[in-house]
Amino acid sequence: MAALRPKGWGLWERKPTVATRRDGDGDLPSCAGTGEVLVCTEVGVVAERVDVASGRVLWSQPYTGLSVQAGSVVGFIGDTVLIDDTRGDDQGKEGLIGFDVKTGDQLWSTRAVAPSFSLQESTVTTVTPPVHGNGRIDRRDARTGRLVVSRTFPADELCAVFGGDDGALYLLKYGEEGFITSVAVLDAATMRTTKVLATFDEDPGKPLTADSNTVSFLRDGQSVTRVTRADGSTERPPLRGAPEGPARVQGNTLYLSRADGALASYDLRTGQRNWSVETGGESPARPVLAGGRLYSLASDGRITCLDATTGETVWRSATRRDPNTSVATYHSLHPEPAVLHGVVYAGSTTGSIFAVTPPTA
Repeated sequence: MAALRPKGWGLWERKPTVATRRDGDGDLPSCAGTGEVLVCTEVGVVAERVDVASGRVLWSQPYTGLSVQAGSVVGFIGDTVLIDDTRGDDQGKEGLIGFDVKTGDQLWSTRAVAPSFSLQESTVTTVTPPVHGNGRIDRRDARTGRLVVSRTFPADELCAVFGGDDGALYLLKYGEEGFITSVAVLDAATMRTTKVLATFDEDPGKPLTADSNTVSFLRDGQSVTRVTRADGSTERPPLRGAPEGPARVQGNTLYLSRADGALASYDLRTGQRNWSVETGGESPARPVLAGGRLYSLASDGRITCLDATTGETVWRSATRRDPNTSVATYHSLHPEPAVLHGVVYAGSTTGSIFAVTPPTA
């Protein structure tokens, strides 16, 4: 491992808990963190808390059976971490599990077919599509799993819930064409529609971000659709020369990456490009923003840190040993890294979990 440690850099790496094949079957480790807490998932482990300084496992919840799938961290609410257990049961249902961050005790769990999740201040909303029968929207207490409110919708309606940065919830309806045909505001207390903001005759794109003024959608490589909450007016600023791939938004800035490693920054309001760079890292995960910097994790384990305002490279780490670059060919198979206090934590294609700390000035 010495060859992977440039002078002045700190690094730890922990080998996988369970030895398994690295053939791209969704088995890359995934980590997420908040404050001083880092929680990871990997093959054979539902969830584990890892000491940020040493990589030592503080608590671990192993799978009870054989699994070649790694779940993912949905998010943190207070002292609870929510895990998407993607293994599925004999009915194809995935699990949403709440763990106590401090002790690792399982607090609750529920299962649904192909659910999507949205987190609020103290609750989590689960949307189950109408695979068999009617679909459901359930809002649960994040700490106890108690069902707060539930809503069913007809089998012929494909819906999703999108959470805004201000805690608001939006109901998205899809048409037979496969794209979103309307966006409406939901009452969090009842899960009922209070106001239809806009309807669409053409594809607005995928939900991107929402604040108290605007709901935005991204049509990859083409445009942004912006819906004003006050009056439902819609505008579509084009994105000229935009990379088509994972996106990240902070404020009024949109960051986009492409499979060949290109990264670009755009003004979300006008579509004007701020900067564009080539990182040289193929098949990057979704970029991560932290402390005014943008972090991009490539399929070979290399991390590129950029100044989020200018696009200038701040530092770049070494590649991982014996990377299997075929694993992370698709963005959906490559979890984004976690960044806490300038330290980057990520899963490697070798199945290990590692941390990279750049040298201090």
